[in-house]
Parts: sequence; C-alpha cells; structure tokens
Amino acid sequence: MITAGALAYSGGLYAMLGEIDRARELVDRSLAVVEEFNVLNVYPTFERRDVELLAGDLAAAEEWLRKARTRVYRLQEWWGLGFELDASLASVLCEQERFEEAERLTEVLPVGAADWVAPHVLWRGARARALARLGRPGEAVALAAEAVAMAEPTDGLNLRAGAFLNQANVLGACGRDDQAARSAGSALELYERKGNLVMAERARLFAASVTA
Repeated sequence: MITAGALAYSGGLYAMLGEIDRARELVDRSLAVVEEFNVLNVYPTFERRDVELLAGDLAAAEEWLRKARTRVYRLQEWWGLGFELDASLASVLCEQERFEEAERLTEVLPVGAADWVAPHVLWRGARARALARLGRPGEAVALAAEAVAMAEPTDGLNLRAGAFLNQANVLGACGRDDQAARSAGSALELYERKGNLVMAERARLFAASVTA
C-alpha cells in the first residue's frame, strides 16, 4: 500500500498547484492499486475529494465521498473512518449551500476517534457553517472557534487553514465582516506556507469580498 499512498499524496500536491488533470491521473492510479488488492483504504478517496474540491467540482467530490461511506458502512468499519467521511460530506454539502442536509448529517457527534483531530475539526467547521445559515449564530460562532482551537496545535497546515476559512465563512454569515477578514487572512497565510496555491487564492478572494 506504500505505492497507493505515494501516488495519492503526489496527486494532492499537484492539485494544490492547480494541475488538476495530472492530480486526477495520479489519484486514479492509487485507487486502482487499492482495488487490485481489495483492501479498505479510503485515503485515496480523501485525496480524490480534495482534488475535486480544488477543481471546483463539488458534485464529483460528493460522489466520491458517498461511495466511500457506502463501503465503510457495509464493512462495519465505523470508528474514525465513518466519522471523517460524514464530516467531509457535510463540508461539501455546505459548499453547495445545502445547509439543512449538512445540519442533519452533523446532528450527533460520534464518540469514536477521540484522539483523531481532523474529523473533529471538520465536523465542527461544517456544523458551524450550517448553523450560521440556519439562524443559530451563537452556536455557529462557538463551534467554529472550537474547530480553530483544536486544529491550531497540530502541524497540519491545510487543516488549520481550513478551520480558519470555515470560521471566516461563519463570521461573514453572522455579519462580523472585520473578524471574518482576519480569519480569512490567517487561512491565507497558512495556505501560502503549505504551497496550496488554489486555496490561497480562494482565501484571498474571500477576504477581499468581506472588506469591499
């Protein structure tokens, strides 16, 4: 599975540079390796989700996540995998402004994967965005702040940047434009440090939109 992981990771790097076709090719090769050996490895699916998100193809990102969820549930491998898949799917639903669906998907915080930070950050970020759009600003702002606080001690630059950008979205939806711009600025700095050119540009555009 080393080959599958290396291919998927390389695809993610190309996607951050905006080279989407090359990224898809590499992740597809990774997925083919996983299928050949018939193992439960959703890491390439997460990379393919990221590729499609960076490409702006939200429907494709949703499709990949739903396929992975079906397989995980069928094999009853819930624990952290199912949690992260649900949190990721809720995030994609928010990107499509399907906030009621995202809220339902994040209604219950699973008790598993207590030490797995990423799903908890994603879950809080997605639920915060949904609640902000559904008229529950207090809960939304608090959850977004929790997500940032959980992500900040980690060395995951994309995770930290994503938490800040989610917070910016929440604050912007709640009419707190100055705070939203600061959060977007923090996201921009982290994305630039990571070399994630695509998301850095999106964070830059978001910051400009709330300060215009």
